[in-house]
Amino acid sequence: MSQTTGFQNDTIVSNAFINNPFIIDITANTDDLDSNDYSLLVITNTTGGSLNITGSVAKDDGYILGIYNSETSTGNVVLKYNTTSAAANQFKNFTGVDITLTPGKFFRFFYYEDKWR
Repeated sequence: MSQTTGFQNDTIVSNAFINNPFIIDITANTDDLDSNDYSLLVITNTTGGSLNITGSVAKDDGYILGIYNSETSTGNVVLKYNTTSAAANQFKNFTGVDITLTPGKFFRFFYYEDKWR
């Protein structure tokens, strides 16, 4: 029996993301975004400016959520750790700073201990 390495596991997870996207156009700053149980959110931003997302509806511990900014030239998506989202829905990275997804960038969160991390 062969063992699965972390790299192979990441590749499997990435392929699952690609096969099951939820494409959503966001036109205003958003709190508590609902992924509708999809594992990948493909964000389109037709405003041409920066948009803030402060959280996504909570899931069970271990749930993986990828967020991809599909814009090609303008329109950053900023993932903010902010109290305007319900506490259990908030994004919280280990440095405490906002995560800016420039066009074409991707970030993956894991749900753990009542936060997206």
